[in-house]
Amino acid sequence: MALLLSCLLFPGTAAFAAQSEISAGMDKLADSLIGAYQIKHSSAADGKIAVFNFNSSKELEKKRIGFAVAELLTHRFVTKSGFTVVERLGLDKILEELKISMSGATDPDDALKAGKLGGAKLLVLGSVEKIGSKYHVNARLVEVETGEIAATAYESFPIGVFEEEAKSYIVYKPEIQRIGIYALANWRHNSNLSRQEFILNSYGQNVHTTVEPKTFNSLFWGVGLRYAPSAKLTIDVSAMNTGARPEAGHVKEEWTSPPSVISDDDYPVGVSAYRGLVSAKINLSRRFFAHIGAGFTAYRITTGSVLVYNNSPSGFAKVSYITPCVQLRTEYFLQDRVGISLSGNYDFTSKPARQTERDGLTKSNRVELDKFSLEPSISLYF
Repeated sequence: MALLLSCLLFPGTAAFAAQSEISAGMDKLADSLIGAYQIKHSSAADGKIAVFNFNSSKELEKKRIGFAVAELLTHRFVTKSGFTVVERLGLDKILEELKISMSGATDPDDALKAGKLGGAKLLVLGSVEKIGSKYHVNARLVEVETGEIAATAYESFPIGVFEEEAKSYIVYKPEIQRIGIYALANWRHNSNLSRQEFILNSYGQNVHTTVEPKTFNSLFWGVGLRYAPSAKLTIDVSAMNTGARPEAGHVKEEWTSPPSVISDDDYPVGVSAYRGLVSAKINLSRRFFAHIGAGFTAYRITTGSVLVYNNSPSGFAKVSYITPCVQLRTEYFLQDRVGISLSGNYDFTSKPARQTERDGLTKSNRVELDKFSLEPSISLYF
């Protein structure tokens, strides 16, 4: 009656009690395995233990229930004196070297190979099943040297409470209907255009103009969105813009008679771009992928206006154009929801930003972007 009243009046307390049930159950699993092992081996338990993902059905595998059981159980072994648990990152690295995936069912022979390479003396393997409203967990302790089962243990857990306590492990990166947001930095080295000289007539006098575009590096900052309608296809859209506007060249204007300088200025360049891609994904390993994509990029390029005599309307150098583009992107997942990428991008066309000179007819080329760019990015997936 007291427990019932507590649940009704203090539901948070009841939830905490249920969560404690999960912790207690995991403690019992670890204690049962270690206790049974120590009974068979009179010497103190020592050495390394490797805990592998628990096998499960495809439905539970997608939710990473087997991974969650392994992680919760790992914490219990960490606190048990005399044992050293092989770190998850170290175990992942060994499995990648063996071309073995921890995302699916764990084969005992593969686990023994990985355990030996990791210096483990014991392995924790097992399975988890969904029966009714509970997850039923079967665990076993296996000796690496002989491959013999040293101990077994069993516990069951209420599904809702287990998933609440293990929610940080159950959150997973789906292969289908996956959405990712990312930040990017697009860098390119621009060789730019060649030097130009011409003489114009303005207000009845000749003006000698020299345009000297400079080689410059540009860095565009941007954000993007990735969406995976299937396991092998990604739709990618992004927007980017120059942060600090790089200096792209120099313009000098002089009256020819009498000789005098009208303007003598550097000009910066500003760029905004919008890109859309469709990419095919290639699995290189469990955490490493390649994406080959094609699409279009829309550019808008402008430069600062040049100071001119008597406010003559020279305007801005500018150009807007759309170019087909391709991208090769590699992505490594630091964890299941966070990926870092490095992309190589190539535009098939590039157009110069042109400025109308003071005679209203002549147009000078001020800046042009190179077609190739490098682009690191970091993504967060949902």
